[in-house]
Amino acid sequence: MDHLNKAFQAWLHLVYHETVHSETNEKPRTMFQAALSNMKPINMERVIKFFMKTEERTVNPDFSDVSINKKLFKVDPKYRGDRVLVKYDPFSELDKVFIYTLKEVYLETAPLYNRERGAHKEQEPETVKKPKYNYIDILIDTHDEQLMKQAKGIDYKKLLQQQRWPFTSFIETLACLMGKKGGLNAFTAGELETLKKVYDKYDTLNEPLLKQAFEAAEVKNIAHVAHQLKQIYRKGEK
Repeated sequence: MDHLNKAFQAWLHLVYHETVHSETNEKPRTMFQAALSNMKPINMERVIKFFMKTEERTVNPDFSDVSINKKLFKVDPKYRGDRVLVKYDPFSELDKVFIYTLKEVYLETAPLYNRERGAHKEQEPETVKKPKYNYIDILIDTHDEQLMKQAKGIDYKKLLQQQRWPFTSFIETLACLMGKKGGLNAFTAGELETLKKVYDKYDTLNEPLLKQAFEAAEVKNIAHVAHQLKQIYRKGEK
């Protein structure tokens, strides 16, 4: 019964509230938010600047990493020996930092890693496990994340991603582009798991980039769209 209640709450918040109502032609959540006329908009990008800490570092010429609070973060080898600005959220678990030039130009996100002597090796890819998720589990997990965010107040870690495009909006947009109806319901559990991995891979993913990738895809399916996104981000790194 407890699992059923959690599943219902997840469906209510992620599917019902995000699906256009046949009578009102609007999403229930949109109608609710429109009624909150007393809410004052806040520029979260300005707010987070007060909490992000910045330190100047030299990228280690031998290991191509930077050290913050006795932790090491892997930096692209092309920045070896460069002086850079390292920005990070002091309230987070510090599993990554953001690398900028001394002129405040963003370079990359540097993940936490274990230094290996002799070479700057790429992180070992995680072992691909057999999918264990289903549609209900994905709904519950996503809803639990939202509840945790509400319980803790402002999630500075999420804000560092500059108010990231919601996963549900990503799914709805892709479904619409592919001519599918139903948002999350338009995809199978396996497809949702694949799309979640694609979404998690690109922190700056937004609607224009997704549409660009879809238009460039030779075949309008998930695999080809994901490939085009990869190409777009590769070009952006050059």
